[in-house]
Amino acid sequence: MQYYMNKVGLEEMTGFVSLTLKRSLELLREHGKRQTRWGFLVAIDLTDLEYFGEKDGFVHNSVKRKGTRYQKATVHRYASLSIIAPRFKLTLAMLPVREEEKLEDTVDRLLTRVEKLVRIRCIVLDKGFYNTAVLNKIEEHALHYLVPVVKRDELELLYWQSRASGRWVWKYVMNKTDKERRKQVPVYFYELYPSEYQGFITNRCMKTDTGERLLEIYDQRWNIENGYKEAEDFLIKTSSKNPVYRLFLYMISHLLVNLQNIVRETRYRVRYYEMHQIIEHVLAGKTGEQRISKRLIVVL
Repeated sequence: MQYYMNKVGLEEMTGFVSLTLKRSLELLREHGKRQTRWGFLVAIDLTDLEYFGEKDGFVHNSVKRKGTRYQKATVHRYASLSIIAPRFKLTLAMLPVREEEKLEDTVDRLLTRVEKLVRIRCIVLDKGFYNTAVLNKIEEHALHYLVPVVKRDELELLYWQSRASGRWVWKYVMNKTDKERRKQVPVYFYELYPSEYQGFITNRCMKTDTGERLLEIYDQRWNIENGYKEAEDFLIKTSSKNPVYRLFLYMISHLLVNLQNIVRETRYRVRYYEMHQIIEHVLAGKTGEQRISKRLIVVL
């Protein structure tokens, strides 16, 4: 495996990752129940995996939390795009992020890889993507976005005006002092409780005049966080410095989570620790009936 990885370029491996994740989508279409004529809700996110090797063009400087303190760390960063739905997540695309790559270029590469695979209803992003260049890039692909606002004094004032007037949607100008980056967007507010609110911006035409519906949509991003935790459970540990091999291992972890989530869409329910045991039996070459747990027997 290591010999083969040393012969393969990173772009070739990235293409292989795309083909493999595409097969997950085909399986979902064969066995899943999440397809609608309006398209999929998707999320884009960045993940950092700690790296101790020399700089290779993909190493980013970051910080990690250790107890109550933060310390510097070097990481390999990966961008991913996933289908999200209640209690469901499926990774569609994954890319390594270069050290000097702009965020909007990363988003553009992801969208280009999936634009012919699925119909996207809306892209749900976290505050790290609250960036006019990113939003403009999404609009170039003729897609909708949903992003929580980064709270500032102007938005705080609009929130209090909403409380006083009962009007919960306003026009807001991002980067007001920068002519090149200036962008006007509608901002929707939702009051969580007195003096505490959540605001969202979106280019989607909303029939509501509050952010309550947007909050419900955004809450589905929690499946991303849960999916990453499960992917870490499947991640194969390595000390290899080869970015091709590290990308391959990270892809495998997401592929296994994809397969587990596809199984969940059927009448069968497989927990992640049960999936672990199934994989171990497969790798060991076992055949016949194998009891995984009291409620689960698989035939290999």
